[in-house]
Amino acid sequence: MQLLVAEPDVEFDRSGPRLSVAGGVGGCGSSCYQVPITGSGRFEFGYRWGLISAGVATSVGGAPYESAGFVGSGPAGPTGATASGQEARRGSLLLLSTDVFAQLNPVRRGRLDPFFAAGFGYHRLADRYAEDGEGPADQRIVFNAPAVRLSVGLPIFVSRGISFGPRIDQILPFSGSMCAGGGNGGDCEAWSQRLDGINAEGRRVIRRGRERPWAVSFEIRLHL
Repeated sequence: MQLLVAEPDVEFDRSGPRLSVAGGVGGCGSSCYQVPITGSGRFEFGYRWGLISAGVATSVGGAPYESAGFVGSGPAGPTGATASGQEARRGSLLLLSTDVFAQLNPVRRGRLDPFFAAGFGYHRLADRYAEDGEGPADQRIVFNAPAVRLSVGLPIFVSRGISFGPRIDQILPFSGSMCAGGGNGGDCEAWSQRLDGINAEGRRVIRRGRERPWAVSFEIRLHL
């Protein structure tokens, strides 16, 4: 009689250092009406203790664009104000963020390794453009702010030390400053100054129009 012996469970690496690289698509909501969808990339280095991970991360996104312009009132842009009678514009949009994060990994065994994460760090949006749609991109709008990042993902172990799967990231900037002008100069002001002297309805419009970068990507994790 042949005896059937169950194979032992594979022990996947769930502790120690790891490197993560992700790529996908993203955007920053209605404020980036010129480029509703951009490319997105992310790099992380972290360390895991059982159910808890911590680390540092950098993400970047962006794309070139050409806007045909429009007449009338448009959506709120990175400045927090609506565009009215926007002329043709050619330029490029860059999104950059870096943060420290903590991550909960609630599953102890098996191939599935879902996570929930929150981070705090720095966010930057830069829009460089030629306002007439021609010539060099000599105008810019740059927004800098602290930000909170919320993330969720579902990596799946494909080997003992490698996992792969989807993730979703949402960045929520607050406070900060905005600079606008030509070349590397320009006038800068704190975000709070944009709300001075504006009624309650105007404040709501500006706050709703603020950029809220997001990304949907696939991530590969190397558990070292």
